[in-house]
Amino acid sequence: MADKNYDLSRRKALLGLGTIGAAGAGAGLGTSALFSDTESFTNNQIVAGELDLIVDYWTSVDSADASAAIDEGQANNGTIQGDVSAQYVLGDVKPGDGGFLVFCPKIIDNPAWLWAGSSGLTDFENGYTEPELDADPDADDSTAVDDDDPGEGEGELSESIQVSVSYCEYEEPDEYDGPYDDPREDPENYSGRELNNPDDYTLADLILDLKTGFLLDGDDETDGTQAYPASEDSDTQAGPCICIEWEVPIDVGNEIQSDSLDFDIQFAAEQERNNPDPESPFVDATVGSGDAFDFNSIESAVDSAESGDVISVASGTYNTGNTDGVLDVEGLILEGPNAGIPGDSADRGPEATIEGPLFIGADNICVDGFEIRDTNANAGGPLPGPGAVQLSVGGAYGDSADGTTLRNNVIVAGTNDNSTNLGFVVEGAVDVTITQNRFIEGGFSATTGAAFASPYEIEFTNNTQDTTNTIPGDTTFTP
Repeated sequence: MADKNYDLSRRKALLGLGTIGAAGAGAGLGTSALFSDTESFTNNQIVAGELDLIVDYWTSVDSADASAAIDEGQANNGTIQGDVSAQYVLGDVKPGDGGFLVFCPKIIDNPAWLWAGSSGLTDFENGYTEPELDADPDADDSTAVDDDDPGEGEGELSESIQVSVSYCEYEEPDEYDGPYDDPREDPENYSGRELNNPDDYTLADLILDLKTGFLLDGDDETDGTQAYPASEDSDTQAGPCICIEWEVPIDVGNEIQSDSLDFDIQFAAEQERNNPDPESPFVDATVGSGDAFDFNSIESAVDSAESGDVISVASGTYNTGNTDGVLDVEGLILEGPNAGIPGDSADRGPEATIEGPLFIGADNICVDGFEIRDTNANAGGPLPGPGAVQLSVGGAYGDSADGTTLRNNVIVAGTNDNSTNLGFVVEGAVDVTITQNRFIEGGFSATTGAAFASPYEIEFTNNTQDTTNTIPGDTTFTP
C-alpha cells in the first residue's frame, strides 16, 4: 500500500508541472527551463589481489670448528622466492656438532594456508672405513666402495641426527657479542613454542612427517590451526617463524663415518578465502566417499600409485581383507585422518577404519593414523591372514617389507572369532618400526601383539597395550 501511494503522489506532481509549463508558454513569457538531472556510474575497476610467498632464512653451524664442519659448503642467509632457492651444505660433520635453521614465511597480501613439506631424504653410505666396518653390524665392504656406487639408501646419518622443531619469534638484542656474524643465526635470540617433538626425534622422522605436508599454524594463541596472516610488504613478519635445531649426539659412533644425506624442505601457500578445507599440496591422491576424492577405496588408490607416493585417506570404513588389500608400492605413505596423533591420545578425531587384514608387501611403507581391525582375518577369503596387520606375506603378495613403519594407529585384534587374533604378524621383514600405536582387543579373546621369529629387527617404542593377554618377551613394549 505504501508503494502505491508513493507512485500516485509522483504522478500528481508531474501533472501539476506540466500544467504550469503550458500556461507559461501560452502567455508569451518565453521558453520554460525544464527540470533535468544526470547520474553516472564511472571509473569502475576490478583488481585481483596478490598472493606472493616469500621465505627469509638464516642458518648456522654449532661446532668447535665451524669452518671445518662447513668444509667448502655453505651455511648462509637469504630469501627464497620464485626461482631462487637456498642450500645448506655441510661437508665434515662429527659427533657433537649441531646447527640451526630458521625459516620466516611472509605472504603478501592475502591470508593463506601455509604448508611445509618435503620430497624426501636419501642416505648414502659412501663406502666403509675400517672403523665403520667394525661398528656397523650390517656393513658390507663389497658395496658402496666408489663414486659409481655411493650406497644410496644405505647410510645411517639421518637416523643419528636429533632435531627439535618449534614456532619461534626473533627478539633483537640490544647488543650482540655472540659467536655468529649475524644475531639472527643464533638460536638464543628466538623464543616460541616447541612442537610435539617425540623423544629421539630424528631428521629421518622429520622428513618423513613433511612428505605428507604439515599445515603450519599462523596464530598459535588461538585454538585450532589458523591461516597465516597477510604481510603488508616483504619487510613485515606477520606470522611465526619455524626454527629447527639439530645435533649429532656425542655418543654416536663410527657407524656414520663417510655417510652423507640429501634432503629438501619446501613451503606452499594457498589462499584462505573461499577455501575453508585446504588439502595438502604434498599429497598425491585422496581417498574417501564422494566425488570430492580421487578414489573411493584404498585399493584403487594403491593400484594407481607410484613409488614414494602419498595417499591421504578420509575418515570412514574401508575393507582390505582380500587380494586387493596388499600395499605393494615401495616407499608408499598411507596417511589417515589421525596421522601424527598417538593411538592413545584423547585428541584423535573420527577414524579411517581399515577392516583388514592389511598386508604390507613392499619396502619402506609407512602407515600412519588409522584404526586397523582383524575383521576378515582367517575368514576364508582370497587372502586370509592371522592378524590385523601382516608384513610380507610372500609369494605374489610381496617378498619383503623391510623398512616398514606403523605409527599412530589403533590396532584391534579380536574383532573376529578366528583362530589366532593377532595385532600384527611379521614374516620375512627386517628393520621394522612400531611406534605410538595403541593395541587393543575386540569382543573375542585376542593375543594382541606380534608373532615373529629372529632375525627380524622390530623396534617398539612408545606404544600402549590395553589387552588382557601377555605379549611374548621378545616383543617388549617401550613405554
